[in-house]
Amino acid sequence: MEIRMRGWWLFFVITMATQFSGLTQNILLHRRVPSVIQRNEEDSGEKTSPFNARTLCVLTYLPIGQNAFFYATPGSSLNIQTENRVVFKQNRPIAMGYSTGIKWSMLNIAQNNQQPLSSGVVHQSQVLQQFAAPLGFFVRWKLSNKGGRIGSFVDLGCNGFWNFSNILAQSDSPDPTVNLGARRVNSTFTRLTYIRKWGYEYELRVGRGLWAAHVIYRANHLFKASPFINNGSQLPDLAKWQVGININFWKFKKTKKDEDEI
Repeated sequence: MEIRMRGWWLFFVITMATQFSGLTQNILLHRRVPSVIQRNEEDSGEKTSPFNARTLCVLTYLPIGQNAFFYATPGSSLNIQTENRVVFKQNRPIAMGYSTGIKWSMLNIAQNNQQPLSSGVVHQSQVLQQFAAPLGFFVRWKLSNKGGRIGSFVDLGCNGFWNFSNILAQSDSPDPTVNLGARRVNSTFTRLTYIRKWGYEYELRVGRGLWAAHVIYRANHLFKASPFINNGSQLPDLAKWQVGININFWKFKKTKKDEDEI
């Protein structure tokens, strides 16, 4: 009787062990197969679409095609912008994308008594500052393909923008003996009636990895006619060309490796 009871216990233990082993194997197969498939999809780049890139651009204006008396000085005229660029199916040879962001531009106007914003006075400095919100669309050509990563690329696109803040800031250094002891006088002019609120531009971007070279051409005229400036005539346009560099910060989707995989 004791031997028979031991046989039943042995049979029960073997049966339970077999069931547990089979259940464990089913669980591992259930977890592993989707995990491997998911990782392969992410490596191929399909799961990284849309592909987000946080971009910081620093550009300088080029002195091309400007008026002899009214122009922005090169080097000290800058454009800094931050944007989010989204690329759809970025691992393909040709992809589409769009960008949104905000940009700040500073046009340092050269000073002479003949430029139309001087009123016959040569100021120490005169800067046109603009804050704008751009929205752009572009086509990307991939020159190299490294799975889901960025590689080398060329972007060609067009941006529309809204100049929501326009400020003309000028500085003078008067004689303190006739100006209440002040050695510096700063003046700020806002709500400028001679600035266009809307504009558009073309862009070319060539990059590899985190870095890219950037060229922008503003297609519209920056100013419009105002009865209060330049005898009612439209001001000559300032620098339309910009060139610079940008750095991208990409956010990859992290793949979690199963603890039961080697």
